[in-house]
Amino acid sequence: MNRRAIIVLCSIIVVMLGIIAAGVVYLYHDVDRDSSLAGEYAEDVVVEQDTVKNVTVAQENPVQSDALAPGDSGQPDTSVGKEPEIDSEVKAADVSRGPFKVKNSGTGKENMIRQNKDNSLELLDEKGKSLWRKQLSSRIGGMVGQVDYFHNGKIQYLIVEGKNIHLIDRLGREVSSFPRKLSAKAIVGPEKVEVKGTNYWRVDTEGGTVYLNLKKNQILNQLPQ
Repeated sequence: MNRRAIIVLCSIIVVMLGIIAAGVVYLYHDVDRDSSLAGEYAEDVVVEQDTVKNVTVAQENPVQSDALAPGDSGQPDTSVGKEPEIDSEVKAADVSRGPFKVKNSGTGKENMIRQNKDNSLELLDEKGKSLWRKQLSSRIGGMVGQVDYFHNGKIQYLIVEGKNIHLIDRLGREVSSFPRKLSAKAIVGPEKVEVKGTNYWRVDTEGGTVYLNLKKNQILNQLPQ
């Protein structure tokens, strides 16, 4: 082999070594880049898992709102357990107030009264079946009073909304002479209070507190001394 051939062969070997070295560098850089991306992807997965965990906790601990004042004669059902199946056009998600436990004097069983977001008042039986709906103009005062207005063992439901006091029987009908008018818009009520053996129904309004004496069908600005 002459000198010229040796020089050409060495040049070819140097070029090939350069190509091999460049390939090694490229592969190392690409592997390092993939490792970095894999780390970023793993962090994203951890964030998504934490997000799902937080959502689950929020569902297990729902925020309770629209609490009622103490002394309500028809408190919302806060018992733990499966809710009754509702056979009604309006579902639980559409409820604005309640449900409130009440007695159905016709059946002797425990029923529920609730107000829906369209302000309609609805009575549900013990199985969650809708018995009647009555349209009101505004939200009720957060309480439902139970009254034997005629002293015959039949229960009526006392409710305030807007400037109105409603007394509704178990069939959804307004009792004669009701609704009664308030001088100011009701905020909370009616809450039963007893003074000297007489029952009064307290209603807090935008103009102050008033007391309803159903026996005499009077609305008083203060309780008798």
